[in-house]
Amino acid sequence: MSVHRAANGRGWKVRFRDHAGRPRSETYSRRADADRRDLEIKLAKEHGGPLREVRRSGQTFEEFAAEWIELDARPRLQRKTLDTYAGFLDRHLIPGVGSEAIAHIDPERVLRFRADLAAGGVPDYTSARTLKLLRQILGFAVQLGRIPYNPADVLRGRGQLPSQARKRDVRPLAPVEIETIRRALLARRSAHGQRDAALVSLMGYAGLRPQEALGLAWRNVNGDFLRVEFADKDGALGKTKTSERRTVRPLVRFLIEDLETWRNASDDPPPDGLVFPREDGEPWREQDWNNWRRVWRSVAPQGTVPYDLRHGHASLLIREGWDVVRVARRMGHSPTETHRTYAHVFDRYEDTMAVSMEALIESARAGDVSSGCPSENGSGRSAKESTPASVA
Repeated sequence: MSVHRAANGRGWKVRFRDHAGRPRSETYSRRADADRRDLEIKLAKEHGGPLREVRRSGQTFEEFAAEWIELDARPRLQRKTLDTYAGFLDRHLIPGVGSEAIAHIDPERVLRFRADLAAGGVPDYTSARTLKLLRQILGFAVQLGRIPYNPADVLRGRGQLPSQARKRDVRPLAPVEIETIRRALLARRSAHGQRDAALVSLMGYAGLRPQEALGLAWRNVNGDFLRVEFADKDGALGKTKTSERRTVRPLVRFLIEDLETWRNASDDPPPDGLVFPREDGEPWREQDWNNWRRVWRSVAPQGTVPYDLRHGHASLLIREGWDVVRVARRMGHSPTETHRTYAHVFDRYEDTMAVSMEALIESARAGDVSSGCPSENGSGRSAKESTPASVA
């Protein structure tokens, strides 16, 4: 329980936790009212009495945003997404409209907030994401009956949001690069070389997102296909990014062999066991992933990230002649998103002869660096092969 000046300088905030331990926040225009409410809460907690509810019509955006996080966002969103949204709230939404009652936010106020973001020099991409988050939170207020309509729906019209155009094309990793990374991982003097090589193979040749790969169980690996059901969320299994499950079929024989080799090296793990567990059998924590990324940087081409393995898989599908709908189904997102992300790859291979993914991987695995599809950025740089510290 405490009283603080509102971030935008207008009003005073009382922060506390209710009897269920949920964080709450209320804003008052006068310091005396805030102090009185703070004392009331302290006395209620000391004597075990009920906490008087403030009028819902006066609930501020900041108060409701905290409620939205607990009731809606936290149960369904991954930690990385929650952290991103928290940044938009702390830097832009709370200072901008946090102290205003949600019942008093109208379309005109939403448009003025949009203008304030532009005048403050907020980049278009960040501004657009912030405004979309505002609409999402106010939409939840409509669902709960706190407000009669969503004033941020005014942003649905064409041209109402700043551009979210990608700043640069994604950088798919070619099979030659993937195989160079795998060889470097296997050559490391580490007990985790086989595991790390299999993880790279899974992301590069099945297109799983990193956290989907870490949430994969052996029971979901069946011959020439696998089933994506969960994602690792900092040590706990949750929904995938799109909350949908999908089947990846068929798997190339090289990936099947890599997974079987890793299964044999794992001392016959149980069907419900994770394919890539921690030493204690539990899902990876955020720190484990951060440690692994340091290993990645020591063996991968400069400037690349593990997610580029997934982009590499999409590039291989396109090189095989898959259309945008089939690629989207395989990758687990919409055809629109697929085309927006990989338009430059479709353009590159539009008038070329289809080449099978298996043939490209086979040539790369044999060490033929002149074969296969070249690096998408044309750099031709090979992976480094230094030996990093081990990762748990």
